[in-house]
Amino acid sequence: MHTRKAFRCTIKMRNRTRVNFLNSATVILLVVVSVCSAQCKTGEKGKAVDEQNRLPDEHIMADTLKTSTLNSDKTMELRVSKVFHKGDPAAQLNYAVYMRATDSLVKEGQHRGMHVEWNDDSSIKIIPYVGMEQKPQSENPLENTKKQIQNDPIIIKLKKNHE
Repeated sequence: MHTRKAFRCTIKMRNRTRVNFLNSATVILLVVVSVCSAQCKTGEKGKAVDEQNRLPDEHIMADTLKTSTLNSDKTMELRVSKVFHKGDPAAQLNYAVYMRATDSLVKEGQHRGMHVEWNDDSSIKIIPYVGMEQKPQSENPLENTKKQIQNDPIIIKLKKNHE
């Protein structure tokens, strides 16, 4: 009889081991499936976000930098807004000069270049964008100097009679 009881005990233990193994395998399988499905959902969301980021170039926001400086006698204020577009090394310079006493507009304009600053009390200086220099096409230095790009600053005189 001992052998029958011992045999029944070993069978019960084997059945418990099988049940424990099946329970463990089921839990591991559920964890793997849930992790895989979570990654698939995250990947789908990432694709949707990437598609939203691929907007046409005209929809890309430009970076804008605004500055304000006074001339040396502090009678006029130069307000400059530099707009940088993606892929363009030069900035769109929007400038306006105001009389400080009356806040009246003296001069405003736009230019594609690098910088706008005060030249003196009654004029501003615009530094243009030069770009890459090209190799001269002719060996004659006189012809090459005629065709060179003008990279001299642009001076704009202002009228002070707006007081």
